[in-house]
Amino acid sequence: MCGKNKVDESGLLLYCPRAKKTDDERDLVAKLVVPENLQEDVLHHYHTSLEEGHQGIGKMYQRMKSHFHWRGLFKSVQRYVGQCTDCETGKRRPTLQGESPGNIQATYPYQYIAMVHIPSLPRSHKGKTELLRWVDLFTGYVMPKASASRTAQTIDENYEGCVFRQFRRQGAAIAYRPQANGTSERVVQTLTRALKMYIAE
Repeated sequence: MCGKNKVDESGLLLYCPRAKKTDDERDLVAKLVVPENLQEDVLHHYHTSLEEGHQGIGKMYQRMKSHFHWRGLFKSVQRYVGQCTDCETGKRRPTLQGESPGNIQATYPYQYIAMVHIPSLPRSHKGKTELLRWVDLFTGYVMPKASASRTAQTIDENYEGCVFRQFRRQGAAIAYRPQANGTSERVVQTLTRALKMYIAE
């Protein structure tokens, strides 16, 4: 290993990278060494956590490597995510490989705000079954709003409350064409997949 292991006062084995010059700097980046018999439990916790679970190999590895260390951590993450049935069935490769002519391209924040309606979700404890979501196409900033109804009046009231009062501008929209609004459609896929996985658990 390129670093050095040490045992702290609690009896925990820590991995301290050699890149840091002083002991104080090393303590800031010390990572807990996870024994083999607990590695599956740690992988399961990070992969199924409510905060950022089922987000793929890259994100899970980045989160884990900042706290834990064991030889072959990346391969363990890769194997665990590859064996996840929910990820295999809930995720698919994007069908659109690139932008088509006419896609919406924002050049500054809040120039274009896209709205997507996700209907027929499981009923929440407040009776909401619909999800309205607005996304700024430049920054990717998302403004979600749960709703109990999908009537035009309800959607209009939610739009006024979430978007129009903040940004004070409304423009004409293009005809419905999901391929022209890749950012918005990608967020819908991610939200829907995450909701399905957590409802199934």
